This record gives sequence, C-alpha cells and structure tokens, in this order.
Amino acid sequence: EHIDRCLAKDAEVLEVCVQNAVQEKVDILEQGAKDGHSSFILNFGHTIGHAIEALSHFSLSHAEAVGIGMLIEMNVASSDAHDRIEALLTQLSMPIDFPPSMEVRDVWEVILSDKNVRSDGDVRIAVPSEIGANHILPMTKEQLLAICS
Repeated sequence: EHIDRCLAKDAEVLEVCVQNAVQEKVDILEQGAKDGHSSFILNFGHTIGHAIEALSHFSLSHAEAVGIGMLIEMNVASSDAHDRIEALLTQLSMPIDFPPSMEVRDVWEVILSDKNVRSDGDVRIAVPSEIGANHILPMTKEQLLAICS
C-alpha cells in the first residue's frame, strides 16, 4: 500500500511499517510459545534462503536469498500468494530467480543441515497458502529439483 513511500525512505511510513512488523512478530512468537508451533511460520523462505545465501558466499544478502527462498517454497505449496509476493519483490528490485550458477543438489545438501530439519530427515517449510493463512508442509529433494531445474 505504501511501497512507493517506503522506497523513497519516508521516515514516517518506515517507522509505522517497522512498528507493525515488530508487533506482528511478537504476536506470532507469543502464540508459538502457547501452542508450540505457530512461530514456525517465521521461517517462511528461510529454509531454502539460508542455503542459497551460504552457497552464494554471501554475495546475495540475507533478504535477497530469503526472497528467492520464499518464491521457491511457495511453488512447492502451489500457493495463491506467489504472484503477489513475486510482484512485490520485483517492485523492490529484489532477485526472484534461482541463481543459475548454483546446483540444486548443493542447495539440498545445505538444507539438510538446517536447524529445522527433523531428526528423521524430514524437511519442513512454512508457507502461506494465501495472505494470512499459513501451512507447514514437507518438502522433498525431488520437489526442489523439479522447481529449480
């Protein structure tokens, strides 16, 4: 809604956006403390994003890598929110494509060392099925290969 003013670094709008984001995160963490799982949604994009960030040798910023991770994870879930988030990332001049210099198999190997991989090797991702509705889903190596290849 206020993306142009944020991009122009309008201090008033940025302050409100940051305050709202922090409050939303606090609310999610408090709910997660009660139910033991709601806070997992804060990992959205991070499972794949952390692997991409590391394999880029940090030439991609955390935000850029997580943005790419968000789009890939939404493809795993066939999320209706994909196009909206892709448009927003594009408007923010963020990369949206899997880095062509990277091997998907290498990304998978880094993912397997992620703190959110369960002891049985199950890789779970947190994905909005639509804006405001979230799901925790399994992700397989085959799904990642199909999406990124």
